Amino acid sequence: MYKILKMIRIKNQIIIIKIKTGVGYILKIKSLKSFNKEFEISGLLDEKSRILFIEKNKSLKDVLEVTYNLNHNNIELIGERNEQIIINGLQYLTDDNNAFIYKISLIGINCKDFNEMIDLTEVVARIWIHPNKYINYSGKDITFTLKDVGKVIINNKYIKIKKGNFREFDINNLILKVMELLSIILGEFPEIECFEYKSLSKGVVRKYFDVNGFINTDLIFSLNNKRMGDFFYINGKKLKKAFMAYCELMEKDDIQFKTYFMSQSYLSYYSDYRLSYLIQAIEGFSKFAFNNELKEYSNKKIIISNLNKNGAKNINIDRINEEDSKYQSALEDVKKYINDKFSGDILTRLEGFFEYNENAITLNNILEYWLENDEFVMNIFMNEIINENPISKDKLLKITINERNRISHSMKKSKKKKYFSSHEKILYIYKYTLMFRYIVLKKIGITLTDKIKLLNIKSVNNYADNS
Repeated sequence: MYKILKMIRIKNQIIIIKIKTGVGYILKIKSLKSFNKEFEISGLLDEKSRILFIEKNKSLKDVLEVTYNLNHNNIELIGERNEQIIINGLQYLTDDNNAFIYKISLIGINCKDFNEMIDLTEVVARIWIHPNKYINYSGKDITFTLKDVGKVIINNKYIKIKKGNFREFDINNLILKVMELLSIILGEFPEIECFEYKSLSKGVVRKYFDVNGFINTDLIFSLNNKRMGDFFYINGKKLKKAFMAYCELMEKDDIQFKTYFMSQSYLSYYSDYRLSYLIQAIEGFSKFAFNNELKEYSNKKIIISNLNKNGAKNINIDRINEEDSKYQSALEDVKKYINDKFSGDILTRLEGFFEYNENAITLNNILEYWLENDEFVMNIFMNEIINENPISKDKLLKITINERNRISHSMKKSKKKKYFSSHEKILYIYKYTLMFRYIVLKKIGITLTDKIKLLNIKSVNNYADNS
C-alpha cells in the first residue's frame, strides 16, 4: 500500500516520506519556477509536513543551479499530474546524498497566488487532536446553521462550513472561534492540518499555513486536562446556542479569552507568566460575565462583617436585606446632597468616586465568591478548604493575589510576602485552568454531567497527590 521513500531526522523530529497509490498528501514535482527561471526537477512535496525534497538524481551542476536560484517567496511548482502549486517562506533545512530538504511556511495547491478568495461556497478545516484517553468524541457530526453564514458541521476530523457565499478572511476567523470553543470544552486546541476551499472561480484549493491563533497548546497541560463537555450530550442546537453566546462575549470583551489562551500556549514559557495570565483571565472574565452576582456577594460580605463587629445576633437574609435597604437609601441621600451642593469638575470627580467604589470588586472577593458558592470550584480546591493541603484557603487567596500583582505590576519579590513554589505553580496552573474553562462553559450554557464533574475532580486530586 505504502512505499517508504525516505526517513530523515530534523531537529529531533523524524519525518517519513511515503506515497500512497492514487491519493494522499505527497505530490511528485516535475518542475520549479523561481526568479522567472524554470527548471526541470525530480522532487517530492509533503503537504502536511510542509517539506520539499529536491532529489539529486540529475547532474550536480543542474541541482546546484536550482537550489541557488530559489527565492524565499512566490515559488511555483508543477506536479506530475500538472497540479499548480505556489509556496512561500522557503527555509533550507539540510541535505544528504539524495536530496536538498526545505521547510515551507505556506503552500497553495491548485492556485497561482495567495490572494484572498472571495467567492467561497464551502470551507473545510481538517483538524487533528492529540489522541489520549481523556478526550472522547461520540463519532457523530454536530450540525447547526448560522444566519448569513451557512451550515456548520463539526466532528473529530474536520470543521466544515457550507451552503454560503463568503470571503476567506471572514470564514477563517469563524473557524478559529469554533476551535477556541472546542479547546475550552476539550482542554486542547485542535491543530489545523489544512484548509480546503471550494470556490466558484477557482474550483477546489488546498492551503497549508500557520493560523494566527493560539494553536500551540502546551501538551503537558492538555494531557492533564479532562474534557468538560461530553459530545454524547452536546447536540447541534446546544452547541449553536453556546457558540453564539461565546461569540457575543468575545465581541464585548475578547481580552480575557486571549489572556487565557496565552496561558495555555507555548508562547508562555515561564510558569510565573502562565499563572499570572490565568489569574488575570479569571479575574477579568468574572467581573465581566458575573458582575451582578459578584456585587451582590461583596455587598452581603460587608454587611455581615459590620453586623458582626457591632455584636449583632441571629443574622439572616431578612436582616441583611434590611441593612442593605438602609444603606442604599442613605447613599441616595448623599448623592442628592452632592448634586445640590456641587457642580462642574468637583461634581464630576465625586460622581466618578462613587461609581468606582460601587463597581470595585477585588480579586479576593472573586475567588471567595467561587470558593464559597459553586460546588464544582469548591471541589477543585477541596484539599485547600478542608485539609489545608498543600496550603490553606486563606493562604491560597493571599498568594494568588501576590503572584498576580508581581507579574502584572512588574513588582520585585518581597521577603514579607509569600509566593507559590515552583512545584505549586504547576499545580495551580492546572487547577485555575479547570476553573476558567468551567466558568466560561457555565456562562454560555454548557452544563457538565455528573460523570464529567467526577472525572475532573478525580483528575485534579490525583494530580495533586502524585506531583
